[in-house]
Amino acid sequence: MIESEMDRGVFVCRAEAERTLFSQPIDRYIDEVAPKHKGSYSEIKRLEALNRHPLAGRIVATLTSSDFARYCDDA
Repeated sequence: MIESEMDRGVFVCRAEAERTLFSQPIDRYIDEVAPKHKGSYSEIKRLEALNRHPLAGRIVATLTSSDFARYCDDA
């Protein structure tokens, strides 16, 4: 199946996504990207709130659009 996907050019390696908690890219964004933005203080505060939500403890590969829709409904 993987070889077939590779032949068709649609294969996506999910190995890193399967071992990365959602909180990890959030933390990296807070450290590396957000400080360069105008209004970074409020952006960082929103991201820190997201990091306290149970969604941040999930593996990236398991996240779905409905998870984010639920998060938005909770907020």
